[in-house]
Amino acid sequence: MTDDTPRQRRQKKKVDSILDVTSALIAERGLENVSLREIAKTADYSPAALYKYFNSKADIIHAVMRRENQALITLLKTAPDDISSIQRLIILSLVYIQYCLEHGVYVSLVNALSSDRKSTEEPVPMTSPYMFFLTAVKKWVEDDGISLEENYGLEEITYALWALIHGMATLRHSQLKDFDADFETINRHTIELFLTSLQ
Repeated sequence: MTDDTPRQRRQKKKVDSILDVTSALIAERGLENVSLREIAKTADYSPAALYKYFNSKADIIHAVMRRENQALITLLKTAPDDISSIQRLIILSLVYIQYCLEHGVYVSLVNALSSDRKSTEEPVPMTSPYMFFLTAVKKWVEDDGISLEENYGLEEITYALWALIHGMATLRHSQLKDFDADFETINRHTIELFLTSLQ
């Protein structure tokens, strides 16, 4: 049961509509080619009316990013828990790649926006998919007794894995989008090789 009032529900629908329009424009034209005026026109608002819901174009873009992150995390949570930690990491990685292939907006935003986190000294936000992978890597390291090096710990392993799978997704979304190959098998094998090389 929700405690939202009818007014709050209407406002949420309007915000969702603006985010939907923004996502569609980014997917069609690329982030750098989307203006606040264009978002307003496509969503059937005046630019001034958008300020009732958002402070700026950047605010809208970051709201789209938060929504994409949440959708990805929801999908990652469907990965089974009753398998080995390394197999779960492989499945999570393949789920990530598939999400990127189906959500070009996410790829565009990740490739364009800077992280709010500026160093490993800062905590990873719980709303970040990176946190999901960091937690899964930690469990794998603990379960399999992986020895961590002084300058190559949980963060470094997670970063390397994320860079690997995001790179795979980005290439398939761009240069290799029309290339015919069994990418799922190649991706799975490459991820397995990376993880087992650390054991």
